Amino acid sequence: MSATIFQVDDDHFTRAFVGRILHASGYEVITAQSGEEALAQVDGIQPNLIILDVLMPGID
Repeated sequence: MSATIFQVDDDHFTRAFVGRILHASGYEVITAQSGEEALAQVDGIQPNLIILDVLMPGID
């Protein structure tokens, strides 16, 4: 079983680029585009690692 990485970033290009690299490296990648969306998802997925953009609109 592969590790799950939760990637949170408001920039679509960054999410797609980093997500593709991680997925190609064998990780399961789950994404969110905002802090609010991340908070709504994180309890249900229990990721092994969170990659988080710290400067986002709304909750950052």
